[in-house]
Amino acid sequence: MTQITTQCRLVAPAETRRHLWHLMADIYTPFINEMLARIAQHPDFAQWSQTGRIPADLFETLRKAIKEEWADRWMPGRWSYAARELVRRIYKSWMTLRRRLRHQWVGQSRWLETLQSDDELVERCGLPLEAIRTEAAQILAQHSPSKKPSPKAAKPPKSAKGKAKAKTAKPQNPSLYPQ
Repeated sequence: MTQITTQCRLVAPAETRRHLWHLMADIYTPFINEMLARIAQHPDFAQWSQTGRIPADLFETLRKAIKEEWADRWMPGRWSYAARELVRRIYKSWMTLRRRLRHQWVGQSRWLETLQSDDELVERCGLPLEAIRTEAAQILAQHSPSKKPSPKAAKPPKSAKGKAKAKTAKPQNPSLYPQ
């Protein structure tokens, strides 16, 4: 998640700066922390972690509930909406990261399940290890690409007249994708 921080010079009396600091440090930040904690403690959080989605209306419901509980703490209305959006973006980013890590883990687990030790392979196939290796080498030889002469080497060189004609000729199909 990329965030851009804007810096500005606040030219205001010390009392105004103190009040703004109080709003940010004593009300806005704890408001965000409270929302983050309540979502993490929600009974359905484990299910949301598995699906990778938190219901959109939950953020607004929590914002209203916390704002009502904190009625004695005044905060500008825009700030509570900004806090809601920040919490939504934090969890969206976290869920996306968890989903990607879960997919990587599943893929790596699947890959490790396909790898077997020699003893397991011999037991499972019922053949000696050398026979398995020989058969694997034959299969690899059948499916590996064989060396074919390149198409450029097979074409005869163009004459000087052919080169000049090729430069002036317009392409028949102007599309980037051949049909």
